[in-house]
Amino acid sequence: EWDEEDEDDDFDYFVRCVEPRLRLFYDILEDRVPVGLVAEYRSLLENCSKCFQQFSQLRSSLSVDSDSELDNVSMVEGLKLYDQLETFKRKLRIIENPLLRYVLAYKGNSWQQN
Repeated sequence: EWDEEDEDDDFDYFVRCVEPRLRLFYDILEDRVPVGLVAEYRSLLENCSKCFQQFSQLRSSLSVDSDSELDNVSMVEGLKLYDQLETFKRKLRIIENPLLRYVLAYKGNSWQQN
């Protein structure tokens, strides 16, 4: 069954996520992105992936109906990991945005990872 909203959602996802990453990929291939920024992007991707794996493992280990202190501690740890994930994703989106990437490159890649 054809659903107009699904197609719009797919297009929106492509425009928001896929297209900027493809542009970044081709800019890297054509040496239009400073080496330091490429290294930082790859480091952020790796750290984001590790953080997501930890978050996923922690989330799957939590019991839905448990009120144990251990689960409460795990929930706090999960919130910290979620916050780290959001920080990584925000930094990745900045580098993936062509205009912001240009500003970073123009400033000599002085933007540092926290």
